[in-house]
Amino acid sequence: LYVFGNALVHEDSASPETSVLTWLARLAAAADVPLEGNGQGGDLSEQARSLPPQTGWQIPELAPVLQTSFRRSEIDTFILALPEGEPQIDDLARLLNWSRGQRRQASSWLLETSTDPHRAETLAANLSARANDHPVGIIPAAPL
Repeated sequence: LYVFGNALVHEDSASPETSVLTWLARLAAAADVPLEGNGQGGDLSEQARSLPPQTGWQIPELAPVLQTSFRRSEIDTFILALPEGEPQIDDLARLLNWSRGQRRQASSWLLETSTDPHRAETLAANLSARANDHPVGIIPAAPL
């Protein structure tokens, strides 16, 4: 698992209890499913301009997956945490295409925190078309 994230996913200065990644690790452990992951926070546009990504997060309950290069890693899932407002489709496409170039078999997901149910669907369809029809899933995380 590698997350191109933001403060809604994980904030270094906050308690680990508020980290989405901490809770993913706990859910995986409770289900006896191994989970390793890394990620970085910040603006997705900046992350797209500074590829390859850095491993900015150290989550105590989540073993790191990125020990060497992305291509040699065991990363099987990429998540892009969508920002508030309208994300730049070109930046999202660049992140996903770079990720797919490193790990062809990895799945790609958008973490949607907006209450607009159609925003992520539209973005996922557009990104899939820009990534040679590689499917892009949606993880809804907005309050109901």
